[in-house]
Amino acid sequence: MSAIICLPVDFRVNSVGLPALLSEEVEGAPVLYHTASRLTLSDAYKVVLLFADGPEAAADVKRARDICRGLAVEYCTSAAADVPNREFLRRGRLWSLSSWRGGMGWTTYYDEAGAPAAMAEAAEKFGADAVGLITPDSPYADPSLAAQLLAWHYDRIRKARVTVTGVPPGLAPAFFSADILKPLAEYKLTLAASMAYKPSAPQRDLATTEAHYESDIELRTAPWRLTAHSLRQLEMMRALAHLGVSPRSANSVDVVRALEAHPEIAAGALPSKIEIEPTSRVDAAPFYLRDFAETRRPVDMPVEAFRHIVNSVRPHRDVVLSLEGLGEPLLHERISEIVAAAKEAGLLGVHLGTYGRLLDESILGRLSAAGLSILSVAIGAHTEDTYQKLFGAGGLREVQAAAEAAFAARKGVDVTRPLVVAEIAKMRFVEPEIEPFFDYWLTRCDWPVIRPFNDFAGQVEDLATIHMRTSKRIPCRKIFAELYVDAEGIAYPCRQDIRKTHPLGNAAEEGIPRLWRCEFMEKLRAAHAAGDYEFFPLCRECKDWYYA
Repeated sequence: MSAIICLPVDFRVNSVGLPALLSEEVEGAPVLYHTASRLTLSDAYKVVLLFADGPEAAADVKRARDICRGLAVEYCTSAAADVPNREFLRRGRLWSLSSWRGGMGWTTYYDEAGAPAAMAEAAEKFGADAVGLITPDSPYADPSLAAQLLAWHYDRIRKARVTVTGVPPGLAPAFFSADILKPLAEYKLTLAASMAYKPSAPQRDLATTEAHYESDIELRTAPWRLTAHSLRQLEMMRALAHLGVSPRSANSVDVVRALEAHPEIAAGALPSKIEIEPTSRVDAAPFYLRDFAETRRPVDMPVEAFRHIVNSVRPHRDVVLSLEGLGEPLLHERISEIVAAAKEAGLLGVHLGTYGRLLDESILGRLSAAGLSILSVAIGAHTEDTYQKLFGAGGLREVQAAAEAAFAARKGVDVTRPLVVAEIAKMRFVEPEIEPFFDYWLTRCDWPVIRPFNDFAGQVEDLATIHMRTSKRIPCRKIFAELYVDAEGIAYPCRQDIRKTHPLGNAAEEGIPRLWRCEFMEKLRAAHAAGDYEFFPLCRECKDWYYA
């Protein structure tokens, strides 16, 4: 048995589509050096730096050799083509970067980079029967965990030809049997194909099979991505090194414990996700939110105020934006200008959430031209009766048709148009429709989503069938990653504060970074890190703290 771990090296663009930072230094050495150096500490496999052939390949190999001088690594240049849907795979991951899985279309961290055809070539060149994959910007990659994962892979190879472990991206590779890489390459597929659910042939979730290695529970529940894919991440890693959690010596548990103990480092200089409400006006709302939505003062956020907000995060290009809130974004007459302003500010992705009742070809065309990344339609039901009960009005078939038309307009791999999501919430009276809803939309949109029901910290009736969270309360993940801004430009600690009990300040005037690190937010994060969920009254009754 012989194994390799491939690091697909690109000095220009990284696995999330941002400028690569492989040559940037953490504790006196480049990110690529740390990744390769750590992985070479195990002799269970060889480390291979994998390059795509092209005009700059020779220069890239030389640059990598200079960085990794003295390390026991191999080099492989491949002319094999990448999968044609790489841009789709990356866009589908933008709102789940901190998790190894959870992207649209079943995408995982291991779908962001690494051409199966090139990995198959490397396997043949080095005589490997197992091939690992991890991004080269992973300076805290754990060689011990990689070796354990490989041993598990070999032990279960007859039952699973792919092996993963549910840890933060950047800590461990996935392993593929060499004989599965050629068919993946032939059919232009990635790991997502192994994760996919097919109604005609249902199978167990990969994470519940022999293909999943149960690593340390502290790692599997840690909510942080540990790749140096952005300036924010680079700053986090430098701060960890300053604390003594060095990529030269720290194990992966040391890293996640340090982030738990130092919420100011985990939170960073600004949120990774921002939700902005373009307008407070509504044309429809679920019955449990109607009183809140329909009694608010009708306000459209001025485009210039919006520009000030998004431009305040311009230096950090790894921020994703959701245009949603309690209002209906499509009622804003200049919504396409708002989307365009977000793209001009350099945000990594822009999502718009709508109930879909106003969606038509004209609006879709303007949003597409403005650069919208993802369009989600909160359809909410699968039968007309349930839709009528939910929204107090008919129109399900029209909303379904609009969402299906938006998907059809993208013609599969056309990423100049937004990916389309169909949503339903997990409520008791909707429960019988969830499975048929999911199966129906699986082939009629890019991704059907079953959202957990949110009772806004007990402020509306709890209609949930089950709340998606761990049995033990942990610090809220949202306050370390997200900030909410309403149509008046006022920022709040989170979207749960629908009664507007604790405004942080005006985001258009003060900017997102200042409000993100304001005294109240720092105290709130410190309270959660200490296990105090009474500091902000809404936290006491909140049930929406697990996912970010």
